[in-house]
Parts: sequence; structure tokens; C-alpha cells
Amino acid sequence: MTVRSTIVAGVVAWLVFLVATLPADRALALAPSMPGVALGPVQGTLWRGQVNRVVVEGVRLESVHWKF
Repeated sequence: MTVRSTIVAGVVAWLVFLVATLPADRALALAPSMPGVALGPVQGTLWRGQVNRVVVEGVRLESVHWKF
């Protein structure tokens, strides 16, 4: 392996690590705001987490979990 390919492989591995461990609240901050949607505190990662409260146009959901 050349030095360049080693550096590229390292950068790709680092980017995969960043996405895999991205906190859900940071991902939400990067997403555009959605009119009519209100979210309570977000916990966990992008791949596994929860929102304590979701309100979509008056419809309220409590304790929403996701796992990918």
C-alpha cells in the first residue's frame, strides 16, 4: 500500500466513524426545520436513539424510539 492510499483509507475510516457515532441532536441541528413539527429532547445517535415528544400538526406522540 502506498502512503497516499493509506491516507485515503484512514480518512474514509474516520468519516465512517464520524457518521456512525453522530449524536442525534447534532444531526437534527443540521436538518432543515419542518413547519408543523415540534420535537422534544432528542437522545442517542443517528442510528439508535429516542425523542421524548413529537408533535405533528397537533398529533402528539410520546417516547418515540428508533434503531437501524
